[in-house]
Amino acid sequence: MKSESVIAREYRLKEWAQQIKKCQSRPHNVTVVKWCEEMGINEATYYYRLRAVRNAVLTSSSKQDIVAIPLLPLEQY
Repeated sequence: MKSESVIAREYRLKEWAQQIKKCQSRPHNVTVVKWCEEMGINEATYYYRLRAVRNAVLTSSSKQDIVAIPLLPLEQY
């Protein structure tokens, strides 16, 4: 049985993953900084959460528990 702290962490990671997914689907002319301002999120907090979600995906033995985040293609310059 999972402890309360593990369940709480998984819940937070799922919420953060959904938030990151929303940021990644923002209009192309809106920067991450601007999106964070509009959502009332500190930019450093956003990047902390992004790193935490990525680390959870990389270290998870059960990747089915993590919300999939589609990656946006990088523009060629």
